[in-house]
Amino acid sequence: MIVYRVCLAAFAARHLALNGEGEASRGQRWNPQGRRAAYFASSRALCALEYLIHIGSADEVPELRMLRLELPDKTGLLHDFSDGRSLPRAWKSVAALARCQQFGDTLLKQKDALGFKIPSALIPAEWNIVSNPDFVTFRASVVSFRSEGQFVYDPQLLEPGQRDKQRD
Repeated sequence: MIVYRVCLAAFAARHLALNGEGEASRGQRWNPQGRRAAYFASSRALCALEYLIHIGSADEVPELRMLRLELPDKTGLLHDFSDGRSLPRAWKSVAALARCQQFGDTLLKQKDALGFKIPSALIPAEWNIVSNPDFVTFRASVVSFRSEGQFVYDPQLLEPGQRDKQRD
């Protein structure tokens, strides 16, 4: 299975991009602060959107890289929640953040799978993978890893509605 990740250019090397330290330093939807996890998306577009929601303004966009990884398509390698069933109640809401983090923390502690597959909160028909860097064969499970080069957002995405204002 092919998955994607946008990361800071300074952390695009394999050993840094996959260590889960960035997510552990802040905590995310599916991991609490202090729990390492690496997030991936099912497409470049979803990956770009998932990163975009964390950008405050066009002035805050750092130098980025788009990474492409291939993971094995083995049954049982990932806990699969991509159908949305069995996820915490109201998992998309900000109010459910603690429940989602506890859910993910429990899965990441088990160390019996590479990670878990979940629907995207932004586009539920697509999915994300939250991987466990502490999984015994995590690094060996990455079949291929490569940077697709610099990733730059179109300014229209960072300043919505500006194009319409220019026409007025």
